[in-house]
Amino acid sequence: MSIYNRLSNERPSLIHIEVLSKDRTGLVSDICAAITASGADIRYHRAKVFSDRKGAYMSRFIAEVRTGSDPEPLLRALGRIKGTVDVTADDSQEN
Repeated sequence: MSIYNRLSNERPSLIHIEVLSKDRTGLVSDICAAITASGADIRYHRAKVFSDRKGAYMSRFIAEVRTGSDPEPLLRALGRIKGTVDVTADDSQEN
């Protein structure tokens, strides 16, 4: 598993995260619980289930999250969720 992070040094309050995982019952709940436990607030999210090349079901969870502090603990917590393959994050622009 790799955690790739393209965050600026300024630590924005709104970040875009993407979590790629093996799909399973309760996955979205576990992701939302990790975000909430970190003290972050989900502003927007969506999840999509798809089949990979081998036919295994995968889930892509995308969210804009408002953080009040360093997002690294959140990214590590998301990476520890059962079945997580990859976690990415970058700065997000508010509209």
